[in-house]
Amino acid sequence: MDDATLLEVLHATATAIADALGDLDDWGLAGTKVDQYRHDLAADAAALAVLDEAGFVGTLATNTEFEILRYLHLGDVVSARSTIESISEEKQTRLGPGRFVTWVTSYTDADGLEVGRQRFRILKFKPGGDPS
Repeated sequence: MDDATLLEVLHATATAIADALGDLDDWGLAGTKVDQYRHDLAADAAALAVLDEAGFVGTLATNTEFEILRYLHLGDVVSARSTIESISEEKQTRLGPGRFVTWVTSYTDADGLEVGRQRFRILKFKPGGDPS
């Protein structure tokens, strides 16, 4: 992928996120997970929709990494916050052209101290895509 195409994808992603957040009336807790806010869900969905619209509709989980910074104790209250860390340049895979999307989830205790971290990576790809 050339620099101009990458900039187009990044611009489209930023625009989609800005539009999604601009349309959001309620930025409060989503109620799906502890510390999961509606604006986080809207931003993630908007970023992935850009890839879907570009034809990258297939999803394959590729790997996850988990780092324990402190062991939990009975009674600990843990919160999680996820962010999209990166979207790769387009890669050619045997499934078709695709992009790797990586999320990082940070787990914190009641004092706000990080107790763990997880990286989760998926491949968003064009099924049966043209390898050119």
